[in-house]
Amino acid sequence: MVPRRLPETATVAHAFERDMLDPVLLRAALLDLATTLAERLRARGQIAGGLTLAVRLAGGGGVEKTRRLPTPSAHTDDLRTVLWQIWDAMAYQRARIRLPEDLDRLRILERLAEIILRDIRIKIAEAEKRVAAMRPVRERHEVQWVLSYLREGGRSVADRIHASGCGMASSHTKPLTQDQALQLLSSRRVPACEICRPDTDLGVLD
Repeated sequence: MVPRRLPETATVAHAFERDMLDPVLLRAALLDLATTLAERLRARGQIAGGLTLAVRLAGGGGVEKTRRLPTPSAHTDDLRTVLWQIWDAMAYQRARIRLPEDLDRLRILERLAEIILRDIRIKIAEAEKRVAAMRPVRERHEVQWVLSYLREGGRSVADRIHASGCGMASSHTKPLTQDQALQLLSSRRVPACEICRPDTDLGVLD
């Protein structure tokens, strides 16, 4: 039994019925070529390492360019991306967009628009991540310490410093920053709560 040797190259072609400059239809044709080529490669169990795009010009001449794939592949999207890159490098970006009338070509254009929109959304998401990474991060400071008050003779009198959420704090409290709590505790003007012990947490020793 002699194993059959697979061909080292695969060729697909697309011929227009008339001279074509429409960039949308040309990209649609490239998408069709990428789809056909990918299906053929997968049927053979092969992958492509590079692509060559040959374009026949209206004047009888032609141009040909080759590009390697970043990673050998038989996926339609990978082949389509490289084909579009080759086409862009050829710089045949001319003529206004004209939509065909037949259903088959409109379906191809619809698929092309979906792919372009998906690529645009991916680029937008990447750009949003870059912009978000450059924004200054605003830290959210949660209240950790409070100063409770008692009512004496119609006025408020500082009573104790508590950790936030302490059940011994009165109903009248004022939030404190760490520096404010440290200053009050160090000055001995306001005592620390004997239950939640904010002085221990803040490192204020007797």
